[in-house]
Amino acid sequence: MGSAARTRFDDLARELRKDGVSVGVHFQHRALKSQGEAVLCLEEDGVVIRLPADSEPHREALAQEDAHLFDPSGRAPLDDWVVVPLSASEHWSEWAHAAVRAVREAKDAARYR
Repeated sequence: MGSAARTRFDDLARELRKDGVSVGVHFQHRALKSQGEAVLCLEEDGVVIRLPADSEPHREALAQEDAHLFDPSGRAPLDDWVVVPLSASEHWSEWAHAAVRAVREAKDAARYR
């Protein structure tokens, strides 16, 4: 794993800690979790970010050069997970915050059903 991606991941972990985000493991990778749900995983020389497939942040992330849907099985990409390369790391914070908001909104909506 690239040290620049690890360093940026660690920076994000510190930045998001104030929002209750913790470091854990997901997909066998270091991950940032909000309310127990993974929102971002460290992957090779980039990250995998969980963004609702119909959202603007998802479209923006997927539009980055070399970005693509995450496919851990090699058979079916996961619609809500976008692999974003280090070359787009200037946007990681913005999209990580969007991912945290999406998890919180989904959990709040489920709580009030």
